[in-house]
Amino acid sequence: MKDRVLHGIAGRVTVMGKVPLLCTVLFLFSTTAAPAAERQALTGHIPEAVKRLNLQPLRRVPATNVLHLAIGLPLRDPDAAKAFIQQLYDPASPLYHQYLTPEQFTEKFGPTTDDYQAAITFAQAHGFTVTRTYRSRLLVDVDAAVTDVETAFQVRIFEYQHPTEPRRFYAPDVEPSVPSGLKILDISGLSSFPSPHPNSHIVSPPLKAAAANPNAGSIPGGQYIGKDFRAAYVPGSLLTGTGQSVALVQFDNYYASDITYYEGLAGLPSVTLSNIYLDSYTGTIGDGNGEVSLDIEMVISMAPGVSKIYLYEGNPAAGFFNPNDVLQQIYLDNNSKQISCSWGWTGGPSGTTDNIFIQMASHGQTFLVASGDSCAYPGSSVDAICQTCFGTPAASPYVTSVGGTTLSTAGPINNWTSETVWNWGVEYAPYNNGLGSSGGYSASYPIPSWQQGVNPANLGSPSARNFPDVGLTADHVFVAYGGGTTDWFGGTSCASPLWAGFIALVNQQGAINGKPPVGFLNPAIYTIGTGTTYTACFHDITTGNNEWSNSPSAYVALTGYDLCTGWGSPTGTNLINALVGAPSPVPIIVTAGSTLTAEGCAAPNGAIDPGETVTVNFLLQNTGSANASNVVATLLTTNGVTSPSGPQTYGLLTAGGAAVAESFTFTANGVCGGSVTPTLQLQNGANNLGTTTFTFGLGVP
Repeated sequence: MKDRVLHGIAGRVTVMGKVPLLCTVLFLFSTTAAPAAERQALTGHIPEAVKRLNLQPLRRVPATNVLHLAIGLPLRDPDAAKAFIQQLYDPASPLYHQYLTPEQFTEKFGPTTDDYQAAITFAQAHGFTVTRTYRSRLLVDVDAAVTDVETAFQVRIFEYQHPTEPRRFYAPDVEPSVPSGLKILDISGLSSFPSPHPNSHIVSPPLKAAAANPNAGSIPGGQYIGKDFRAAYVPGSLLTGTGQSVALVQFDNYYASDITYYEGLAGLPSVTLSNIYLDSYTGTIGDGNGEVSLDIEMVISMAPGVSKIYLYEGNPAAGFFNPNDVLQQIYLDNNSKQISCSWGWTGGPSGTTDNIFIQMASHGQTFLVASGDSCAYPGSSVDAICQTCFGTPAASPYVTSVGGTTLSTAGPINNWTSETVWNWGVEYAPYNNGLGSSGGYSASYPIPSWQQGVNPANLGSPSARNFPDVGLTADHVFVAYGGGTTDWFGGTSCASPLWAGFIALVNQQGAINGKPPVGFLNPAIYTIGTGTTYTACFHDITTGNNEWSNSPSAYVALTGYDLCTGWGSPTGTNLINALVGAPSPVPIIVTAGSTLTAEGCAAPNGAIDPGETVTVNFLLQNTGSANASNVVATLLTTNGVTSPSGPQTYGLLTAGGAAVAESFTFTANGVCGGSVTPTLQLQNGANNLGTTTFTFGLGVP
């Protein structure tokens, strides 16, 4: 008789009618078998939905199927790393804002070289193919056949029907384990239950027809676009994000033509976009392209002068979705100090994800994430019960979670007048139940030090991480997407990239003041929120709620912090000054007009024609707070300008003074109906003041 051992099932083996034989077998195993190597279990890999809903497997995943995994290693001393972050954001500490480079963090807190090599050796010994290593030593990407995965981690991989989505997913039958002493924290990709979901939504036509004017953006119907956001949240500010870049976490792509259309319609400059494809993603545009376009358009609207927007596009396909690879790449590339994520995913907290957020905080990067669009999470369901919700990573204590509001203004490109909690279940009742700004508290994270003492009276937790932290408009937002479509969007994914654009303004002013980036935002904003300047720095959202049928009495907006919109939305310059200090006196040179003074054609027509050599007076004015003592402008050979004349000296440009004109000659290239954009490079002594541009239609008087 041949016995069969069922892996992962504890119990007795019974041989029919022969109890004495059972005793003999057990005795032999206890006296002659070699002791099994001790192993350590890795928690958090069985989807909570499988356990709570008692989902039954449909079949065993074929042994030859290949899984794409990211093995996460723990930090060398997690407690020391967390203590360092606390000091890094304590103004009383000598380490305040003394940020580390990625290399310095790895040397101080990252896994050791030996531990990293041991993880690689373990993977290769079990037939895994190492597809990527990272200089942070925090992740090892591997491909492996299911049979090798099952052997290495002592699991079986089964397939299940997803409880709410029309798809199947795979997951292990038990928590994976590895040999004791092997430094492995978790394994991303062992389950395909997690999937990315955008936190944005389109208003259906019947609801648009019934909607009251929201008072009121620039698009007919009152939708907000472009300059409406700056007028409401940073009125009068000359900051544009110059010198800053923004990184966006994405799991889809976009149509470049939509961004160009939006910039033209909104009267915004063209911002350079850079796409980084990860995890075998090829850039195929899918149904989530509206989210990607929305994120780009919101950043440009709030910070039209940013140098570049980097789009880190991970693979959304089942079996390839691995947000840790995307987050780690953003950290290591080190090109942006403000990062926004408008996507949420199921699966609950990940130790490796949080370690990457700790890395970002150590480096002075601000990570903003949409709080979600599921209204209130009853109790601690964001990461404990609602495994079919998309709350990860909004409740992490190392990110700034952004809730949503419905904004009212005095009119197009006009002042803020009021905000209420975004809740389409209230706005469009009885439709859209449960569609609004998410908030709640976590079952996994204790209350952070910077949140202690802030006990929301609306059923928040005095002992757990509460969220969101801040809010901003998430309603009546105009979006160009889909390769030629426009629509009316809502969702906290409007608010998060707008906040990222706002932080670009903060860091621009900080750089002018000679200060480092603000980095992890929460310690500073909770200090402001509990201080005397709170109402000067934030719009306190005190009306509305994020209640719905599953949470009929939680939560309600209150004075001060609440679980609907956190501390509220920024008041603009006041909050910027509170974070990085009042602006240092600087000259700001802007265009102030132009005059065509000479044409090369025999019959002047008052226009710059293609191929014509012309002379133009360019007027410059100093709208800043400091004099520019000796401004020299150089006309660049770019944007249709050839054969430019030499530099011209504008001399002293007094702060707030009159415009000054100097004359330049150049030849215009292009076609009738096109345009030419002369660009002046400005210098004030040894200081580079950047560039300023003038645009002329060709053949158009």
